[in-house]
This record gives sequence, C-alpha cells and structure tokens, in this order.
Amino acid sequence: MKYLIAVVMLFSGLVAQDRLVTNNGKEYTGNYVGTTDNVIQFIQDGTEHIAGVPKSQVSKVILADGTVVFDQRKMPIHAPADQSQPIIATGTVPAAEIETYNDDVRRQTVALEKIATAQTFFMYYAIAIIALTLIFTASASAG
Repeated sequence: MKYLIAVVMLFSGLVAQDRLVTNNGKEYTGNYVGTTDNVIQFIQDGTEHIAGVPKSQVSKVILADGTVVFDQRKMPIHAPADQSQPIIATGTVPAAEIETYNDDVRRQTVALEKIATAQTFFMYYAIAIIALTLIFTASASAG
C-alpha cells in the first residue's frame, strides 16, 4: 500500500503542470514563462527552449494551481490613447510580411505538434515503468 501511495504522488507530480490551450482546442503542458504585448512565452514539456506563441492563437493559459493567467475571451478592449488615431489601421501590409508571419506560425505549429507527440510517448513510458515497478515489487514481496 505504501508503494501505491508513493507511485500516485509521483504520477500526480508529473501531471501537475501549466497548460496552454490553443484556439483549436489543442492543449500543451509545460511551464508558463510570461507574456509580452503580442506573445505568450511557454516552455513545453520535453524541450528547454522558450516558444513564443502569438496571443491570437491562444485561448487560455492555466497554471498548475488552476489560476488562469490568460483568457482570450476575457481580454479587455483598449481604446486608443490618442483618439485621433483609428483603432484599425488603414493601408496595406506587404505580402512578404504576411508570408513571413505565416511561415513562422507554421514552424511554431509543427514544433508544438512534435513536442506533443514526444510528451505523449514520455507519459506512456512513465506509466509503463511505474506498472513494471509495481509488478516486480509485488512479486518480490510475495516470493
């Protein structure tokens, strides 16, 4: 019974982490680093690098203790400081800038998907190790 409690405590320590939820519903675990004007900085499990995820792609960031530090549905709408400046800028954005942004988004999406796959593998690996430990412990105490 002592071993089971220890295993449950170890497993819950692995699971209790910060979560980043994207607009399309994908959820990533790791460590929330901070927020800048347009980017949420997040270190996904299995990596050591800080990923800058555009706020426009993030639905929520929830800390391990349940605190919601970012919720796109509850973002305040700020009026421009200078009322003479329009909220929506007029003019055109060069196509090269849009393509560069889209390429960055694609690279970040692919990186997050690779990390999610590695994280899933690690979780199953950890569960297998825990199960084998329990089996060997039970057989050693019975024998």
